[in-house]
Order: sequence, then C-alpha cells, then structure tokens
Amino acid sequence: MSGFGAFPDQNWLLQQIGWPNLIKRLQAPSILNQMRLSPGMRVLDLGCGGGHFSLEFARQGAMVVGVDTNFKLLHRMTNVGRNVQGPLAACLADGRSLPFPPGCFDRVFISELLGYVSDLDGFFSMLKPLVKAEGMLVIANGLGHPAVARLYRRMPSWMNRMNGRLWPASYTDYIASLNKGFGNVQSRFWSEEEISKAVKGAGFSIREKSYQPGYIGSTFISYMTFGAHLVGGKTYGRRYFAAYPLLAALDRLDSNRSGTGLLMQALV
Repeated sequence: MSGFGAFPDQNWLLQQIGWPNLIKRLQAPSILNQMRLSPGMRVLDLGCGGGHFSLEFARQGAMVVGVDTNFKLLHRMTNVGRNVQGPLAACLADGRSLPFPPGCFDRVFISELLGYVSDLDGFFSMLKPLVKAEGMLVIANGLGHPAVARLYRRMPSWMNRMNGRLWPASYTDYIASLNKGFGNVQSRFWSEEEISKAVKGAGFSIREKSYQPGYIGSTFISYMTFGAHLVGGKTYGRRYFAAYPLLAALDRLDSNRSGTGLLMQALV
C-alpha cells in the first residue's frame, strides 16, 4: 500500500512515507473527512498541482478531474495514476473559464488556490453553477503565519532597529515577500472573513470550519518558514517532514485552536 499521495513511479522511500508536504499532510485527515466521498461521486480538484489529493480521492472510488495550468504535472498525474479505484482525468485550464456544464460535480475541492485569485466574489460565483444540488465545496487555504505576526508585535526595541536589514521591516512586508515567492497575485493572504463573505455571497451555505495545522503545528511551520526565508528567501523544505509524526499527534489535541490554514466545507 502506497503512502498518502504517493504515485507508483516514485522511489521506494516516498512510496512508504507518502507525499512529504508537511502542511498538507497535517490537513489531509480533516480534508478527507470534510469531502465525505462515496464511490462514483464526481470531484473537481481545481488547481490540483501534482495531483496528490486527486489521487487519494480516486483511491476512494471518486471520478476525479484535476485542473491546473501545468501540463507536465497533469500528464504525469494521469499517466502514473491510472491504476486506482476511480477514474482520474486531467484538464488544462486556468480556473477563470472552466469547460464543464452546470451541475457537473458532487464535490469541488480547492487547495491554496486563492492566492492566485484577485476577485473572490467572481471566482466563487463561477464555481457555484458547477456544483450539483446538495453538492459541496471544500476549501483549504492559508491564513498567514500568526506565530510570526506575534513575533513582530513582541520584538524588543533593539531588534526593531534591525528591521529591514536582517529581516523584513514588518510582518506585512514579510507576507508580501512570501506571496511574491509563491507567484501569488495577492501581496497578502485573504482573511477568513473575506473568504466566508465571498462563499456566502455566491450562494453557498457554510456548514463547517476548522483550522489545520493546529496551534502547535502551525507555530512550528511558521517559524521554519520564517527562518528559511531569512536564510535563502525560500519556504521550508522537505527535511522538516521528519517532524510529521509528532506534529500529527499533537495536532489532534489542539486542532480547534486557530492555526495557519482554514478548512471550510460549504453546501449548495
């Protein structure tokens, strides 16, 4: 049995440990729970990237369409992901105009896509007709790094004098730099309130919210991301995935506390 999100063409180690994305692996149990999949359901994974969640949805028997702008990732996903329980298809599109008829999907899933969206209201209004009656939209999206925001607020005056030289001058500047590195069109993270308002405005009703990773996991990831950004201008790497078993266990104890990522389940 392959690890979570592991494709058959990956090396033996990745086959065992699965997809080494610390944030998404901490979120995965809650995401799968919120999706509430049954065999035969049609799922749209919008902005699917490497297709790791698409693969897991298909393994549960869902009929999955992964949409992304990266042809190479889509080609690999469909080629090596054939031998799963449910059909796994790919569509090359940018998410602004999707070639699907109304009421096509039982579930629409979006993960870390909203940073590429400049108009939340228009985006969710576009998605609404695609979801079947009694269907569901599930969102997993970052809310920023509250631990780093607290660090900036609590910096002693002698550290504040070095802002802009050793590290970004403010939390706002840090988040802008981080989003630029991600290639996002936004210089900040959308807030929970903004996302909720746009989802409701499109005609969805919000059924459930949770925060994953929880306080401990998000604090660890926030500090690792901040440190890696200071050293190399990048986000944290796969080497921190070694902390996953411990953080997953700790997150089960504090998952209701506000964390780095918002998970939202919305119904038509």
